[in-house]
Amino acid sequence: MRLVLIFLAVLTIFGSLNKDFKRKFSLESDLGITFLHAQNIKNLSNPYKNMPADLKAREKYPPYFPLSYISIVVIQKLTGTENFEDFVKVWYLVCKFNNLVAAILIALLFYKGFFRQGQDRLTLLSISVLVGFGFVYQPLVFKKSFEQLDAIAFSLMLTSLLLLVTGKLFLSSLFLALSICFKQSFLLVLPSLLMHSGKILPAKKVFKYFSFLFIFTFVIFLPFLLTGFWETIDCTIFFHITRENFRQFLGYPVPYPVLLFPSLKLSVLLYLTSLVYVGFTHSSAPVSFCLPTLLFFMFHKYPLEQYLVVVFYGALFGILWESNLGDGKARDSNIRQF
Repeated sequence: MRLVLIFLAVLTIFGSLNKDFKRKFSLESDLGITFLHAQNIKNLSNPYKNMPADLKAREKYPPYFPLSYISIVVIQKLTGTENFEDFVKVWYLVCKFNNLVAAILIALLFYKGFFRQGQDRLTLLSISVLVGFGFVYQPLVFKKSFEQLDAIAFSLMLTSLLLLVTGKLFLSSLFLALSICFKQSFLLVLPSLLMHSGKILPAKKVFKYFSFLFIFTFVIFLPFLLTGFWETIDCTIFFHITRENFRQFLGYPVPYPVLLFPSLKLSVLLYLTSLVYVGFTHSSAPVSFCLPTLLFFMFHKYPLEQYLVVVFYGALFGILWESNLGDGKARDSNIRQF
């Protein structure tokens, strides 16, 4: 059995590294629109305030958080790419590298979380590799993450968890802030993170951790807030909350009293309700990280497959959190030296 697992692990690694997902991207794709908005940052202009006229006319607003656009400019500067076609070639390599990093991080966290003294290290390592590479390179995650920036944000979240496990809370909060500043969807994990952090850290250190998280996030947002406060808030927050009154389940309308909270989405109400539920029932980390996000996206107006990927990310992050920190030992030691 041990040899079979080792063979499967090696086969999975080689199979994953040879797995390609090549497709043609146009400037009308999500990646293309994000690229166009990023050019404002390249010209030292606020993309939320100074949108290209043609994009504004078509209501193609910049809805993501700043690092989505900053990362594109950084890649352009480092590689010297100017046009979108050349950028896509580099982006493809960036995604391949990120997928590899994510698979290794998941395998490492799985190994650290489930290893016990006297256990067969090689067998567990093989299983960890199968879990990590199997998750990242399975079709839904692999295909839907390629165009989205969620995959990079998730790798940053995993890095944050690994740093938390090893007691580096300052760096952990920095990487979590970087993750959140890519996409709003990762804000959804914060309440669950706060709930479970209180189980492994004293209240003072939880406050310290989230204070650093807020400071790092605020610093990243600061240039955009200073050069266009309302435009930044409108594009990144209010655009998502008020553009439609969501009364949908998997794209189908559901009965819902229009006069009751007319500007608040049903998805938001269900998300908040589920948070109260997991809080009062002391649910496990996988349930806490997954259930609220799942309900939020199930009742989303546009239930696209990439949203389901975020739910997968939340569930996996919860499993890795539980395996590494859930029994209260918090890798006993070093996490309390913060």
